[in-house]
Amino acid sequence: MMFLTVSSSSRSGLPIKSFRPCKIFTRNAGRKPTGHADPQNEIIRRVLYPSNLRNKETPTGTWRPDVGRALKKAIPSKQAHETIERAWLLHERHLRWKRDEEANRKFECMRKAMSELERIDPVLFKEANRVEDPRKRTDVETELLKTLKAYLSSPFVQFIVLTY
Repeated sequence: MMFLTVSSSSRSGLPIKSFRPCKIFTRNAGRKPTGHADPQNEIIRRVLYPSNLRNKETPTGTWRPDVGRALKKAIPSKQAHETIERAWLLHERHLRWKRDEEANRKFECMRKAMSELERIDPVLFKEANRVEDPRKRTDVETELLKTLKAYLSSPFVQFIVLTY
């Protein structure tokens, strides 16, 4: 961010307007105060990013001569790492299968309910499956819909109701 400063000449006593750019540093303007930091986060930061320079913060850390040993200690072998990854992907696949089964079960229940409704009352079935164009609503219907609390819970519905 740049600001302009006005300087004056002392010889004549009259101000001479000359503009010099003045730089204002905003690098640390959005930084959170570090006075109330979580001690657990501080411990983790010190372990992960040890400071080789005293009294100087290193947000990305400094060079660690023992990084190879630390990685080998955390992940003993490539095979172990790949086994962990495969197990995690298998877990995610099982979760995905469970979600799909639940969605299919709900869809099947809805399909049965709709076929039962069609068998019992075809008029109500057609009304339930009618596609409504919000632009064809009357003013009275629009005002009534604005008063319904559950209907206005969706932002998309609010957009449709309030714009048309």
